[in-house]
Amino acid sequence: MLRDLNIIVKSPSREKEFKKGTGFSLEEIKKSNKSIIELKTIGIKIDYRRKTEYEENIEFLNNLKMEIEQKPKREPFKKKVKAPKKPKKKPIPKEEPVDEIKEEPEKEIKPKKKEIKKVVKKPTKKEPIKLTLLEKLGPSTEKKLIEIGIPDVETLCKEDPKEVATLVKGCSEERVAKWIEEGKKLLEE
Repeated sequence: MLRDLNIIVKSPSREKEFKKGTGFSLEEIKKSNKSIIELKTIGIKIDYRRKTEYEENIEFLNNLKMEIEQKPKREPFKKKVKAPKKPKKKPIPKEEPVDEIKEEPEKEIKPKKKEIKKVVKKPTKKEPIKLTLLEKLGPSTEKKLIEIGIPDVETLCKEDPKEVATLVKGCSEERVAKWIEEGKKLLEE
């Protein structure tokens, strides 16, 4: 039925007045009693470029029987239902007769490992105390102090903080005074 559509369109050439068209215009569809959606569902083409309307085309659309094949509705997707998991059976421990109860040996309680604290090795009086044992005195500052003739804490404690601060670049007088105080405490111990 749809193959035999006789859509009439005026020919642009002068030899023929009418020719077979490719689709109905929107004006023809509006004047017929059909909707665009209905026509599209049965496969009728619509020519959106055409602006003309012809009575023959409108009559054809009005006489057209709408036989829409309704497709069976698809069932909604069903999720596979998993069977509930059965709880695992725990083996039932056999009860031992009272006569045969074995006493378990007592477990030795091991003491927890003590946290290892950083232990500063206190040098003996014979060994000179290294300068790096002082707070905030690193290897680079130690090199600078050794260059000016202060190889250990004992020697530093004998110096004047003002003089040491002027000789060592990057050290303040307050910092040197704190090192001297700290060094004296180390020497007392």
